[in-house]
Amino acid sequence: MSSMPEIDRFAEVIGRQVELLEETAQKQQELQRAVIDRNWHTLDELLRELDTLGEEIHFVEEKRRAMYEQVCDNLRLENRANFYDVLCSLDNSDRNRLNDVYRRLKVAVMRVRNATDGLDAYVSAAGDTLHQVLGEVFPERKGTVYARDGSKAGVTERPLVVDQEL
Repeated sequence: MSSMPEIDRFAEVIGRQVELLEETAQKQQELQRAVIDRNWHTLDELLRELDTLGEEIHFVEEKRRAMYEQVCDNLRLENRANFYDVLCSLDNSDRNRLNDVYRRLKVAVMRVRNATDGLDAYVSAAGDTLHQVLGEVFPERKGTVYARDGSKAGVTERPLVVDQEL
């Protein structure tokens, strides 16, 4: 138990954020598996779940920011104080507790980032491969096509050649 109840609540909020981020990383790995397996039903469900998780993470982040400002005020620090300045203003037990939960938060953020980067790499590689295959199959669609006004335009139809003689 902390000498400041705000520290306890602040640590709980960060802990909740860690839980949500770890769940997000796990869902993103499931999302990557669904994309690889082309399981569109599961993909749709996971996207809805990730959207809900994102909203909850945003809510908890706003709460964490408010709690951080409150902790800074109670410690008579500026609201923009560095987290490590806050830690230095605390007694050893509070410092160790917040430092531990903060490290867990950083690790959870890295897990989400890695899961996102992995999915992005797979989708980019698959898209590039598909683009190259289509470029070989339909060489007339290879490259960029421009409209008369200079903007990029997609190829709409394959050209049709009609033989006028029977």
